Amino acid sequence: MTAIALTATIAAYVCLGTLAWSGLHHARHPQGLLRVLERQGWRRGMRWLLGMSVIGLELTIGAAGFVAAVLGGADDAVLLALSAAAMLYAVYALYGAVLTRRGDAVPCGCSSAAGYPVNVWVVARALVLSVGSAFAAIAGQQILPLWPLNATVTLAVLASSALGLILWELPAALHDPRPSPLAQEGV
Repeated sequence: MTAIALTATIAAYVCLGTLAWSGLHHARHPQGLLRVLERQGWRRGMRWLLGMSVIGLELTIGAAGFVAAVLGGADDAVLLALSAAAMLYAVYALYGAVLTRRGDAVPCGCSSAAGYPVNVWVVARALVLSVGSAFAAIAGQQILPLWPLNATVTLAVLASSALGLILWELPAALHDPRPSPLAQEGV
């Protein structure tokens, strides 16, 4: 067992699990996602198409990849899911950066920070998850399956659960409702 294998396992579980959890949340509350997309400026027809696409991609990539990783460790389905997750998170980061740069204080739409405006922490989280997914895909042949359960796998599960929760709550936890001094000065 190497440090790279442990890190790749944690990254895979965090990135795919976060995507699956987000997809489940959006699937349970699709109207919330559609309202957020409306506030972000998407027209009605595009809103529905984009919202359903996001839900479908998150569920397909996240859940299928996570289940495949848990059951089999590093196989082609996991590596494909991690590669797709890296790209999807990169798109989220780019979109979040555009919304943040516009400065409209529109809601995030991320499941954990749905009521909060898009901010730098939303972008940072998406970038961390994108890089983590890419790393896990590159080091993917070393991802450990959940079974047989041993001390290393238990450590990976606990670490990925803790890190996933921290990343999930990051934008909401670090949201500061006060405008920054630079924004007040028009910078």
